[in-house]
Amino acid sequence: MRVPIPPTALMAILLAALFVAGPVPVSAQVETQVAAVARPSSERVKLPQAKPSKPAKPSRIAKTSGKAKASKSAKAPKTLRSAHMDPGRPCGGADVAPYRQSGRAHYYGVRHHGQRTANGEEFDMGALTAAHLTLPFGTRVRVTNVSNGRSVVVRINDRHARRTPKIIDLSRGAADSLGFRRKGVTMVRLAAVCGG
Repeated sequence: MRVPIPPTALMAILLAALFVAGPVPVSAQVETQVAAVARPSSERVKLPQAKPSKPAKPSRIAKTSGKAKASKSAKAPKTLRSAHMDPGRPCGGADVAPYRQSGRAHYYGVRHHGQRTANGEEFDMGALTAAHLTLPFGTRVRVTNVSNGRSVVVRINDRHARRTPKIIDLSRGAADSLGFRRKGVTMVRLAAVCGG
């Protein structure tokens, strides 16, 4: 009686064989062999073969004197923006609900200044940045202080602790703009902002 081998065991055997064989150039043939090992012979699938890339023609290679030159054709591509990406406009539309949240905001400053944030940046307490538990890094959020109506747009670049009643930690610069640095905490409304 034949005992079936689990797919994870097959992959482990294949990886061990590749490790023992040494470095092998990656090609479509190796991918075809992996697909063949992972499937029974009745279900084998032939993968498309990779086309070798052609080397650049010497006549098309620019000759320079060691200095980098910018040509008109080498301009950076223009950023395409759709109508819903207007700067400063709240995100959302017919198909997407805008992000909104209300709750307590705290600020953090001197003690954290110069330390690394969760996305790897150096924290600048004067910048208009914030820490949020779930919003993606780089998200721009309009924060409005409920008590005085002031608002500021901040960029999410950090995470705050999970077990706290706050919804956002603002930089000292953002807290100054909203007028709550002396109090240390205030009620705010958040709204994601599209565009840059």
